[in-house]
Amino acid sequence: PECPMDPSIVAALDPRFYPAASVHQENVEKHFGQALLRELDEGELQLLGGLDLFFVVFTNRSGSTYLTEIMHQMGAGVHPRAEYFNYDMVVTASEREGYRTFTDYLLQVIRDNHSNAMIGFKISIHQLFWATRLGLLQPFRSVKLIESVRADVLGQAVSHYKARATGRWHSLMPGGSDTPVEYSREEILRSLLVISNRTGLLNYYCAIHGLSRLEVVYESLLAEPLAEMARLAAFLGMSDFDPAGVDMGAIGIQQQRNEENERLRAAFISDFYMPSEAADEASPPRNPAA
Repeated sequence: PECPMDPSIVAALDPRFYPAASVHQENVEKHFGQALLRELDEGELQLLGGLDLFFVVFTNRSGSTYLTEIMHQMGAGVHPRAEYFNYDMVVTASEREGYRTFTDYLLQVIRDNHSNAMIGFKISIHQLFWATRLGLLQPFRSVKLIESVRADVLGQAVSHYKARATGRWHSLMPGGSDTPVEYSREEILRSLLVISNRTGLLNYYCAIHGLSRLEVVYESLLAEPLAEMARLAAFLGMSDFDPAGVDMGAIGIQQQRNEENERLRAAFISDFYMPSEAADEASPPRNPAA
């Protein structure tokens, strides 16, 4: 497998240097206790050893759900919306189906979703550190990373703040508050800092492990979906991919950006951006002899 990292090494690291802790990790480990993992039998090892694994690593409001909707249509073996490492999904499914270990839960998810000899998961950066520390990447034939990003990071932070304030994280989610969102520079900064920190942690993870990574920019995916699908297919080794088989009309996720996002963004810009005229005045004078 193209996955040489030794889980015993990362498991022994100071948590400051391998940040695997999250509310999801804590609650999954609490649910299973000492029965978190079990040994794989020969048939299970054969199943996983014949699959290429990829993770769609995302920060909230990066367009990752739209991306995985498209990838599902492509036949890439990723559920279009489910985040299978989230503790609420793990615990609910395990209690319903009687899974005694996290291993049993993940194996069933893989059996249900793999396609074209590959399986993919949406995952946050802390969950990726955790999965690696547990050795979950080891049995697969190869491991790749797809990073879902926004070119407009401020717009992403505004959208993240708005989603937190309303409780509505995507267009298919019912409910949520319709009350106008009040501007809060501190809350938008909080979202911006979270996004920036998690993006930096993915760079750190890749520097440690050297896995192949493809960056997919949400704005580019909207503007040129066929070109982006071709990039994805090439990265995943889908040599027989035919974009004619993708039904873009079946993708239900819609943009939620509206005039409220623009109002919040404009207020933030007025607080923190230096006007262009003032920026020119603040710039050091050029050396005419240079």
